[in-house]
Amino acid sequence: MSTIKKTLPRPKQQRCEICQRNFSLLLKQHQCKRCNRAVCCDCGRFKVIVVDYDLKTQHRCCIICKDEQLNIQDIIAKEQLSFNKNSLITNQWLRYSLDNAREQDLINEYYMILGQSKNNLSTSATEELKSIPIILNQIKNQYNYSMKEFDYYLTKDLMDNMSAIFIQSILQCLIYKNPNIQLNQNLVQMTYFLLYFHSQPLVFHFINCFREEISLGRFLDQNDKVKDYEIDFLLEIAKKNYLIEPTDLLYFRKYLERHVERMLSNIFFNIVNIQCLIFIYDHVLKFRDYFELEKIVTLIGSLYLNDFKQKGLDDEYFINQIIKNTKPSILKEYLSKEDRIRLNEKRQTYAKSEDIFLLQLQQRMDHQNETKQVLYLLDDCLLKRQPLNNHHKQLISQLNQKQQQIITDLLKLNQNKQKEQDDNQLYQKIETHSNSSTQIKFDKSELVDQNKVLMEYLI
Repeated sequence: MSTIKKTLPRPKQQRCEICQRNFSLLLKQHQCKRCNRAVCCDCGRFKVIVVDYDLKTQHRCCIICKDEQLNIQDIIAKEQLSFNKNSLITNQWLRYSLDNAREQDLINEYYMILGQSKNNLSTSATEELKSIPIILNQIKNQYNYSMKEFDYYLTKDLMDNMSAIFIQSILQCLIYKNPNIQLNQNLVQMTYFLLYFHSQPLVFHFINCFREEISLGRFLDQNDKVKDYEIDFLLEIAKKNYLIEPTDLLYFRKYLERHVERMLSNIFFNIVNIQCLIFIYDHVLKFRDYFELEKIVTLIGSLYLNDFKQKGLDDEYFINQIIKNTKPSILKEYLSKEDRIRLNEKRQTYAKSEDIFLLQLQQRMDHQNETKQVLYLLDDCLLKRQPLNNHHKQLISQLNQKQQQIITDLLKLNQNKQKEQDDNQLYQKIETHSNSSTQIKFDKSELVDQNKVLMEYLI
């Protein structure tokens, strides 16, 4: 890297790719040695060390690349990034874990699995792992300028093949626990990327999160072609995007058919710059939803659809437009809008639930009040046998029709019962009086007979 890397001659451009001013004899065209933009002297006024071009001498750099370099250095310092070591991003991503995993538990589990896998891994899996250094070199050679610079700052102090050894250990554990997984470039690329932010045990944990909870099957377990129904689904998402005109949906479908597989199958590696890539990973882990990636695919298509319409067959030009011009703020603004819609839906759902709860509470209170009224009426009018007064009648009128009918029937039944009791008491009194008279008559008759006997005896 210490020698100057020869670049392909750049065709003449009519205007500066940043400020859009036309080049002329007074405004000459220059080239940013980092991103290869055609720039004017004002937009390309910086001199910096350009990784993968020349590490000894400073060269011309555009204002956008200068800002991006500062952002990369700021991310490394602010998040305390170091290859194969946990960073502040680790703590943030662990908070997204649904299982509330403790870091020490994950470390213990990883090294236990690593020990078990050393002597129990299949021969075919062992042979596959030997291909990792070759795959890793291919990945690093394909990196865009943003990824190359980020990778250089984090791995420049590593010994040769150390990063490949770290990846082998992680994937050895993963294949041991999941024998059906096929080793591929996407899997190696994702593992290598995660090692920028986390240690081996945490990388193993987050890969499993992507596999099991975010369902990135296309990324890790298979390399199937994008199906027509998936294209149809993404097209439906695009119809809701205000940036896409209905007349452009045909071009948008062609964009999906040409680029969506590459975007989704490796989660935008080499499609966006490193800041956007970190944002995408963070966002997807936060919501644990593969649909977030599909929304980003739709957004990128809507932003650069005109470029695709103009040079749709020039894949290099189209991808370069995305790399150069996509900013985390654009993704954040778009996805935040989607999140606000989602949040509003949650609030509406909560409000509806709250209304239902209050209605049910009110109904329960009304039911309790009705029950109290019914019990009061039963106690006062039936048990205590108080006469039906105006207060009782008012309480009865507040009840529903069925309750009113029941209370009325009970009162009538009680009145009839009371009448029957009164009649029975009167009958018993009469019966008692009648029995008493009969007894008196019987006593008198018996006395007369006794007198007769006595008189006869005396005579």
